[in-house]
Amino acid sequence: MGSILKKKNYNPERHKESYTLYIKNKSEVFKVLKQSAKCLRVEQKRKRAKWTLKHYDSVTPRNGKYSEKMLRKKLIFEEKFFEF
Repeated sequence: MGSILKKKNYNPERHKESYTLYIKNKSEVFKVLKQSAKCLRVEQKRKRAKWTLKHYDSVTPRNGKYSEKMLRKKLIFEEKFFEF
């Protein structure tokens, strides 16, 4: 599915250990996001997760090449994402 890497802790007396989850497959990313969105306690993050799950595929072409129309849609998606 992915890999978990430990991040360097420059001040262990003050900070807890932290980790980063790396996932390369988009379907796996969405699977993890869908499962974790229910557990998010910060309302803004929960709304952003749901917004992304609902709209991301419709504004992102599979080949990564945007027409002018698709680019406008993507920019609107990003603006609405940051409104939450």
